[in-house]
Amino acid sequence: MGALNIMPKILKIPHPAIEINLLPASSAIKELAYLSHLFDCEKEKINKMKSPKRRSEYIRRCFLFHKIFNYEPLCSDPSGMAKWPDQLNGSISHKSGHIVIALDRGKKWRSIGIDLESYKKIHSGLLDKICTARELATLL
Repeated sequence: MGALNIMPKILKIPHPAIEINLLPASSAIKELAYLSHLFDCEKEKINKMKSPKRRSEYIRRCFLFHKIFNYEPLCSDPSGMAKWPDQLNGSISHKSGHIVIALDRGKKWRSIGIDLESYKKIHSGLLDKICTARELATLL
């Protein structure tokens, strides 16, 4: 496998407790060229996907994971959940071409989660149930 010179912009979003990495939709990746850089477990998963949009999102997800973990594979357990390196919990989300990976390096928590959604689409009565007061202050 030869070197692939792809240098899209990956953003590190400041957070006091977890590491958040974002690959914006505007970051172009030559997806067809990147296919040859996928690991067998990733190729197996992508070959089962019928939707071009899902395949594109998965390639971008693998790209970001590889960049964060020095080209380690993004494999899944039998339920489809990502297998994280030891001493780490993580969460992956995507929306409209954006890919985000949140990491808890050191496993301070049993699990973490992240989602990419517009808070305006969330019913206001739900916000105080899913966000802390500090999180709400950053949204509003």
